[in-house]
Amino acid sequence: KFTLLFILTAHIFILVVESQNNSIVNTSNSLSYCFQFTWPGPQFDEDHPIMNATCGDLLNGVNGIPCHHPLAITDNSNAPNTLEIWEEHKNEPLRIACRLTRGDVCAKYTYYFNQEVVNITYFCTKVNIEDVGAATSGCYTELRNGREIELCLCQSRPGQRPCNDATKTIPSILGIFVIGFIIIILQQF
Repeated sequence: KFTLLFILTAHIFILVVESQNNSIVNTSNSLSYCFQFTWPGPQFDEDHPIMNATCGDLLNGVNGIPCHHPLAITDNSNAPNTLEIWEEHKNEPLRIACRLTRGDVCAKYTYYFNQEVVNITYFCTKVNIEDVGAATSGCYTELRNGREIELCLCQSRPGQRPCNDATKTIPSILGIFVIGFIIIILQQF
């Protein structure tokens, strides 16, 4: 119930208070960035390009799903390798990233159907949880019309690679450690 409320609140903020900056500059060790692009999914690859498609074309009139240019396709239908993308564009980060400003967080919005990734959008935004305040990290999921939506949040550090894709890994590893620890304790009884 709490997660559903959060995601609905996040949708409102995602659509209303996104940070935009379209100039191209060199990376500075004092600036923080978030990836900002959309991977339209595995149906588009080097053999099935999206040509001049826009976010409007991809969303086909559906509201409440973020989409940001550039639209990035991969050569193997796999999700983008953000390490490679950052290495390729770190001298001109605003080609694939947005600058983190006060109160912003990095977001990775993943849309699943039948447990398969449909598309992913990375961006800067502000997220507020009703009666709690600003959200700065963690992953939140919601089921909507048979589809799973996951929103992961983090804050990049100045001079470092954007963190949009790293948030989920840490809680998963921690969860495995805690479950393993509980199993070990239970086996002793």
